[in-house]
Amino acid sequence: LLEFQADAAKDRADKGAETQPEPERIPAKRLEPRYMGVIKAYSNSQGFGFILSHELMDLHGCDVFFNHGVEGGVIIGGQVSFTLELNNKGKPQARNIKLEAQQSFGLAAAKEVEKE
Repeated sequence: LLEFQADAAKDRADKGAETQPEPERIPAKRLEPRYMGVIKAYSNSQGFGFILSHELMDLHGCDVFFNHGVEGGVIIGGQVSFTLELNNKGKPQARNIKLEAQQSFGLAAAKEVEKE
């Protein structure tokens, strides 16, 4: 009798497992590489600026443009990390910008651009 009850319980468990839907699989989020740079210039009135990144300067021959907010605030000379997109002309544009350090990194090259 005990053997029969164990078999019946196993059959019910097996049937329950067959009728339950599989859990939905969520694709893993692709991590984009983050680059480091220094906010070189920013125009408050026009809402854009440039980040100096030696790595990207070597690759693209220019500073990185940004016109999105900076998590932690825009500080000229502040060190930032960011992801990268290329515009339709192949020029680098920073996205998902995060202030990493507020101290000055090469402020001699950094300036605020107000009337350009």
